[in-house]
Amino acid sequence: DTVFEEVQFVDFYRYFDVELQSVLEYLQKETPWVRPDDTGRSTNCLINEAGIYVHKKERGFHNYALPYSWDVRLGHKERDSALAELDDDIDEGRVQKMLKEIGYDPEEKAYAGVDRRIAAYYVGDGEYSSEEMRSFLSLTLPSYMIPAHFIKMDSFPLNATGKADRGALPLPDTSRSGTAGEYAAPRNAAEELLTEIWAKVLGVDQVGIDDNFFDLGGDSILNIQIVAGAAKAGLEFTPGLLFQYPTVAELAANIDTGRIVSAEQGPLSGPVPITPIQRWFFELHLPEPENWNMVLDLNVPREITPTLLEKAFEKLIDHHDTLRLRFVQTDSGWEQSLSAADDSFSLEYYDLSGMAELEQENSMRRLMNKAQASLNFEKGPLMRALCYDRDANGLYRLVIIIHHLAVDGLSWFIFLEDLDALCRDLVNRKVTYLPRKTTSYKHWAEELVRYAHSPVMEAELDYWVQQGASPAASLPRDVDLPGNGQEGSAQSIVVTLEPPATGDLLRRAAPSYRIGVDELLLAALAETLCNWSGASAMRLEMEGHGREDVIKGANISRTLGWFTTLYPVIIALPREREPGGIIKAVTEQIQAVPNRGFGYGLLRYVHGTKTVQDAFKGVPAAEVLFNYLGTLDQLVDRSSLFQLSRPLRVSRDPGGQRPHLLEINAFVIDDQLQVHWTFSTERHRPETIHMISREFLMSLRRLIAHCLKPAGKEPGVSDFPLANLDADKLAKLSMLLDKLDKATE
Repeated sequence: DTVFEEVQFVDFYRYFDVELQSVLEYLQKETPWVRPDDTGRSTNCLINEAGIYVHKKERGFHNYALPYSWDVRLGHKERDSALAELDDDIDEGRVQKMLKEIGYDPEEKAYAGVDRRIAAYYVGDGEYSSEEMRSFLSLTLPSYMIPAHFIKMDSFPLNATGKADRGALPLPDTSRSGTAGEYAAPRNAAEELLTEIWAKVLGVDQVGIDDNFFDLGGDSILNIQIVAGAAKAGLEFTPGLLFQYPTVAELAANIDTGRIVSAEQGPLSGPVPITPIQRWFFELHLPEPENWNMVLDLNVPREITPTLLEKAFEKLIDHHDTLRLRFVQTDSGWEQSLSAADDSFSLEYYDLSGMAELEQENSMRRLMNKAQASLNFEKGPLMRALCYDRDANGLYRLVIIIHHLAVDGLSWFIFLEDLDALCRDLVNRKVTYLPRKTTSYKHWAEELVRYAHSPVMEAELDYWVQQGASPAASLPRDVDLPGNGQEGSAQSIVVTLEPPATGDLLRRAAPSYRIGVDELLLAALAETLCNWSGASAMRLEMEGHGREDVIKGANISRTLGWFTTLYPVIIALPREREPGGIIKAVTEQIQAVPNRGFGYGLLRYVHGTKTVQDAFKGVPAAEVLFNYLGTLDQLVDRSSLFQLSRPLRVSRDPGGQRPHLLEINAFVIDDQLQVHWTFSTERHRPETIHMISREFLMSLRRLIAHCLKPAGKEPGVSDFPLANLDADKLAKLSMLLDKLDKATE
């Protein structure tokens, strides 16, 4: 993927009105040029054959299913045409021999499960810590070449030709990745359980009770997964407690191990208040609001039969209330309620095994579009599931479609975990069991109405009104038209940060500045957008997971629903745009947002009084949406019966207007930061967004490098959370302390 970031496409034919055939005829007749044989095909070299083999035979999908073909990306070929080229016969024996020669042997299990990081082996007399080695190498090597593991050897094992025998080198010890200090074992049942949960969620082999959650790469998304895992085992605590006590020892000492989740365990029914994010959705006035769905494609083993799957889905619908939501539009607006039971769902099974692969893909796409169009707000269902039998000897393909009003990204962790548990019980003919339900979506929505009228919320009103009134620049447009373009014109460009640099971002850069990863990403984004627009401040809309610990007595760690929060922020950069100043300015502005933006939606959409509603009239909409989703490696556990065949995605009504001109979604997967830039081709050219996304990565790398400098950072307000300081007070205090130091000298 890093290659795609560096290559700049110049599509000659886009600026040239002569047809390709005419160009070829001229070259052949008027010049000595001879066209090479065997061009224009995707399978004309061994490298492509190897890629096609690995993707189709081992991973179960076309590598061209992603828009990586040059011709497809430049618009010269349709995706179906590119896929058809992959049907050429491949000499599998030749490809397997070649793969083994370069060290890729799918039959070799010795290195299974090893994390994909650089390891350094060395011999020498001295004893050096990993930190000392990294510090020394950073003087001459770029960050992405700094090893994650250092293994001292008495001598290097040699092969018959006298070269280092890589196969004989010991494997790196990954059990303490990301930690410093000695391992401290758990001392009681609570600590033992928590260390097991942390290790599973964080993807490390071993966690000690003194290891810091955030030093291990933890973030707010993984925090919620840990809370959910602990709740299943009978340990209930809120996500906020883990921020306060970030080690297992501290956390275990502050958990009430005898407390049980207090929530109604049976199916709920009746009216449910519309939540802020749902009101935001309905205010989009989409021509087809039923078509705004989350879609997940999974590979399923054949022992999980369609009949068994249907039984599992029925139990999920009974257990998770939001899968039974219904919506009705009235004269006063949209209303929602929970149906006591739902008989509208049925699993759709299709046998496609007799079709060619391209025909299978076309049929699946057609059937999925039909299923999405069949979702019904008033009568149901809000969920569809399609099971495709593509190969009698292979896996089923399962596509699950759920309307976004019923689930968010975090809901899928819970949904898939429960689906896996139910299917295992059904296969083994056991009594099906699901963990206890946490606070219901119905109760949460009712409590939000009360909280919206609390003094805490009303005290935030001035802040949000001021945010709306603050001036900020608009983004440049290649096509100067009002609106943000239609969803059908949306296109995404993905840029990635290599794994070593991502590791630096997660475990070294952000912790060294005592800030969140999202704040460092925002600093790079703000610098990029301000440079692009020529402005000193930009208005952004921030997206949060919305599961903050604000409703007393509520625990929604295992509750399905759309909890997302959206709130505006104005990011102003300092006049001198050096890295330290940018980070400090952005961090102070983000950390000044009350309640992580939780109250904005409540005041704007739920409060309801005329005074409050008038305060939000005329507030300009943000053109840019930013969302950092954290680490998503564990959406499907590696031991699960279900494995992803495509990433989770959102399908929107193509005729609807886009709510934002530019959407930026960032997350970490496979130890690599991915940043998705989604835009409308009716407003921006792809090459423009390519350029901006590359500048963002350059800015981010520069900020990471600054954070890793030994000198550290200038103290900011965020370093003194209990001192009740703002930026002006801290500056005055620093000045007084400087004078005191000089007087003492």
